Amino acid sequence: ESDLRGGRRAVWAATTSPIFDDLRSILRKTVGPQSVLERLLHAVPGIERAVIYGSWARRYHGEAGPFPGDVDVMVIGDVDVARVRTAADEASAELGRDVNVTVLTRQEWGNEASGFISQVKSGPLVELGPP
Repeated sequence: ESDLRGGRRAVWAATTSPIFDDLRSILRKTVGPQSVLERLLHAVPGIERAVIYGSWARRYHGEAGPFPGDVDVMVIGDVDVARVRTAADEASAELGRDVNVTVLTRQEWGNEASGFISQVKSGPLVELGPP
């Protein structure tokens, strides 16, 4: 559906449409947090791996539940933490939702004794690759 407002076309999805779920999935994957974070983090040197975890990753993989209010991101590598946080702040502004970033070294990510890391690894992850 669409509407002309102040010389601009406003477009929104009809939730009753038979293609609504497919359209939402395509938009979530192309203009949602994954693509924004891939683009912004690509400019940060030293990242070995970056993943989205938590509620956003669970919804991405099809788990039912409320739409996530924020996005949790894990960055692994030898990086400038300030540059990663700047990228996360830019993503927050672009997405209109908080992007919470945790930065770990490869050794910290490999620490199986950490309950937090084990919990993150056991849940669904969305890999962030090059844009």
